[in-house]
Amino acid sequence: MEFTKVFDLVETGYRTWNFAAFGLIFVAIGTITLFAPIVFKKLNISYIGFDKKSYKFFKWIFLLFSIFWTVTSFSSTYSEYKNFRNILESNSFKIVEGQVEQFDPMPHSGHKDESFLVDGIKFAYSDYWVTNAFNNTKSHGGPINENSYVKISYASGSNKNYILRLEIKDYNGPIKNYSSGFSPFPWGKRDNSSNPEPHKTNFPSTSWYDNFFIYIVILDLFGILFFVIPYWKTFITLRKTNEIEVIIPSHIQKGIKQSLQNTVLKWDLKENTIWMRPKAMNLLHIPCMVTKWSLNREQTQIVKQEVKISSGIILALFAMGFSMLSFFNKGLEGVNNLPTNLDLVMILFLIIASIINGWLLSRRMLSLSEKTIESSFE
Repeated sequence: MEFTKVFDLVETGYRTWNFAAFGLIFVAIGTITLFAPIVFKKLNISYIGFDKKSYKFFKWIFLLFSIFWTVTSFSSTYSEYKNFRNILESNSFKIVEGQVEQFDPMPHSGHKDESFLVDGIKFAYSDYWVTNAFNNTKSHGGPINENSYVKISYASGSNKNYILRLEIKDYNGPIKNYSSGFSPFPWGKRDNSSNPEPHKTNFPSTSWYDNFFIYIVILDLFGILFFVIPYWKTFITLRKTNEIEVIIPSHIQKGIKQSLQNTVLKWDLKENTIWMRPKAMNLLHIPCMVTKWSLNREQTQIVKQEVKISSGIILALFAMGFSMLSFFNKGLEGVNNLPTNLDLVMILFLIIASIINGWLLSRRMLSLSEKTIESSFE
């Protein structure tokens, strides 16, 4: 009968760096959002951006908060690791040995910690904790169960006992390589064990139709990019201006697709309209939006303007909503005591987010339309 060491914080190293590094994604997004318009302007790439002070203020706040969160995350997680490592190396830890008692496993989808007692000392942990100490639960492939006889080197703090070294008597399971790092999404964490069986994640499986909204978005993008006018006619009007008088200059040629500074135009002579979509980086800044200009009978003047949103993206949002509900419910299978209105909350969140983003995008498209008229029609 021998003890097998299955976890040692010194050997695993600083494994929560991945969680802190996740913030670098938002730092990159904030940096691009702040400086991209300046770069695009110097390179003469079409991009109008937003000139309002409130928008510029938001961009600075987003970037500074992302930097603060990332630096704070690195500092706190590394400080914890360094403190635990010093405790182990200086032999300042406590040791308890005995049979695991009152073992209470964590459900596969979380919602509570896994806990147990050893000689009256309580330990609790979860894969969803951001910590360098041991936190691998049984439902996520952890080595401890109700029959384990363990020797634990631990440190106490914040009303918790942190497992710094774990040894299990007569253990014959796989030894995981915890030094592979910590994932901010525990259900997608790799099982880096010596188990020869193929790797399996705890991420809920998806059906082919769960990703159907992605195909709709791709088709919608192609429809907008290549001026599929019959498809554009199904778009939904978000903003309408009925009384405008904009004379069409001679350099705007009839019956052809014409590229301007920030937009691309295409005439529909039969319907007496000009369709306009964003160009270059503006297409990414204002996705799913077009403008319809209605003309007078002589086709010499714009008399009405409509900012429209893609009907395809509306369909994609419905498909994404069903996909989210399906994915969410699969991930919570077997979990009890959940509120009965979670599905309703998710649907309301998606609706509110869609309304807010639709309003923002329509404002951007209206601004782009006005700038196009100012720069190319007057």
